[in-house]
Amino acid sequence: MTHAPQPAGARRRIADALARVRSRIHPAALPVALCLCALPPLVVTGLGFGSYVRHVQFFVLPAAALTGHVALALVLGTRRLVRAARGQPRPEGARPWHVVYVAETLLYLILFLAGWGAGRIWRGVRCRDIRSRCEPVFAALDEYRASHGSYPATLDDVPGMARLREGAGIDLRQGRTNERAVCFQEAHDADAVIFLRPDAWVCIVPLERPFTLSLSRFYIYIREAGGSWRLSHMVWTYSVI
Repeated sequence: MTHAPQPAGARRRIADALARVRSRIHPAALPVALCLCALPPLVVTGLGFGSYVRHVQFFVLPAAALTGHVALALVLGTRRLVRAARGQPRPEGARPWHVVYVAETLLYLILFLAGWGAGRIWRGVRCRDIRSRCEPVFAALDEYRASHGSYPATLDDVPGMARLREGAGIDLRQGRTNERAVCFQEAHDADAVIFLRPDAWVCIVPLERPFTLSLSRFYIYIREAGGSWRLSHMVWTYSVI
């Protein structure tokens, strides 16, 4: 008859495993990883360029790990030179720089992905704010249709639209369309893009800026007249409206 492991025993084994992992990671590896591996993807993704990270991650992930190792080696080498110049003995138990950095590689990669995920959360919060700031513009468009029977050809045809766009405090632009497709070039720079047709309007808020590579995917929040916001994706450079 088998028995389930005791919680205390399981916690002890986990603590021992973590201690073994920590013993393989130099204390300087964590600040190096945070600065060089976690911070760049967080900032880049948070500013809306997560598609750039996503499409080149197979190149960026090894580069991030290599950069972390090189930077850590430089930090440790500098410390060793400073101690030697001061005539200080090497600390007992200090491990040599050429120890296999398996655990540290995992640390770099995990923190890189964590920074990317945190950047997506940051960008998502920003997109929610942008979406809420668009509501007065949507109300004005629906009011225009109720009065004229169709939506305007341009945003400037709506009375008071310039004041609404300025009051929203975001870069809201009108997108360009043709009979078959929608051009998303404005999504590179604008906070929100509205596409107008006589019978409908569509607004997108880029969660990611388009990556200018043929057939690359980028994620957006999209809302149609009479509908609600939903997460979707588009393919650069065009998609059917």
